[in-house]
Amino acid sequence: MAMYQTPYRPDQLSAVSMFDTEVWITVLEPIHGRPVAGADVTLFDTGSYQETTGKTDGLGVFKTFVRTSRYIITVKASGYRDWVKEVGIGGALFEQLVVLTTKFPEPPVDPPVVVDVAIHVNDPSGSPVVGATVTLGSLTRITNWAGIAYFAEIGINVYNYVVSADGFHNAVGIIDVNNIQDLHLTLISIEEPPPPPAEEYTLTVNVKYMNGIPAGSVAVSTVRLEGGYSNGGLTDKYGIIQFTNALLGTYRISVGTDQKEVYLDRNKTVLFQIETPPEPPNPDPPNGEPPAEWPVVITKQVFDNVRLDPGLQMEVRKSVDKNVDTSIVLGGRINYRVKLESKLPATGCTYYFIWNNEILFEKGFPLWADAGEERTGVIDIPKSKIRALNTFEIALSQLPATFNRVLFNVYVTLGYSETPEEDDPWGDDGNGLGENLWWIALAGGAVLLGGVALMLMRQPPQIIVVKS
Repeated sequence: MAMYQTPYRPDQLSAVSMFDTEVWITVLEPIHGRPVAGADVTLFDTGSYQETTGKTDGLGVFKTFVRTSRYIITVKASGYRDWVKEVGIGGALFEQLVVLTTKFPEPPVDPPVVVDVAIHVNDPSGSPVVGATVTLGSLTRITNWAGIAYFAEIGINVYNYVVSADGFHNAVGIIDVNNIQDLHLTLISIEEPPPPPAEEYTLTVNVKYMNGIPAGSVAVSTVRLEGGYSNGGLTDKYGIIQFTNALLGTYRISVGTDQKEVYLDRNKTVLFQIETPPEPPNPDPPNGEPPAEWPVVITKQVFDNVRLDPGLQMEVRKSVDKNVDTSIVLGGRINYRVKLESKLPATGCTYYFIWNNEILFEKGFPLWADAGEERTGVIDIPKSKIRALNTFEIALSQLPATFNRVLFNVYVTLGYSETPEEDDPWGDDGNGLGENLWWIALAGGAVLLGGVALMLMRQPPQIIVVKS
């Protein structure tokens, strides 16, 4: 590259005062040494913290006057790497030649796992509060002369903060440092009433399939775009999940690849509709024969043509209780047949088998199922889930007022190491009108029909097999 010469003659130099130095900064590109016009030039005085800024002219020259001091010169231009240098400037004239370096695309860097956070604390007049105590999570800093507390290289997370200073109410809140690294706070004088607590709301997300059936066990996440709140979880069997203690602000809700943004200024419900998963073919039920390692098996039909019809309700259940000798029981098995007897068009329902408040199995009759469709299957009951007193429930859920009706026939087999001395019958738990016992009473006394009180007890069939 040819030796560079200033594009101006000595008689073009400006008059220089006895206190200032005239600065000429010439910026060139690296290939042919041509001037770079429009480059941004900054001179930062390290003594007074003052900045002098400007742009190079058509000849690539930036001129200014500064006082004698040490300066950090920064030059920025589109397509080139930033040029930074610390120099001492003094005398009548200071010249600096800057040859920029072409900026090439750089590979993407990994996202940071730590960030620097600055919390600015001011009083109501806008003046910095010096000496305020700022606690961020488990870290504590004191504000400097500018009212700033610095937290260097802290992990990306959501933190609680508390700011306290003499003569002021404490400021408390939440900050998501992944989104906010500079937080500006204004303290309220102790003479004024304290700020009201931040209002909190509940954000409810309702997820349904396109056919209207609730989408249970679907992952939902939400994040407050202003920071300070993020949460997630799975929808319940009704397709609903609630996020409580949410602050005022804009929230992005994600269900799979589907996203929605909502401004939360009160309790709100947001509806998502997702693609209906294909209904798997109804396989033949597995072999219902009890395991060969059970020497004694006892099978009872615990639900005999029991009909569940929620009607206007969302769900209906029926349960029975059973005492079991846990010292000799080896396990259990449920054989079932369910039949969809009736329904409204374009509606569906879900049936459940619940053992000691734990759902062992659930499956649905989908929107396109026809009345009269049947399902059969076998469900194993591990020994670890059998208690001395057990409650077995069948349940049917639906959208309210869709009038699905399902008929249940359910057998339960329990395996034992030996024949139990006592095998208590399966008993109705009294939930609603029992299937096995009817009492007719009126005005506190039994009504006699033909001189005989009517009481009907129906015992389910029982099969005991002792293997030789």
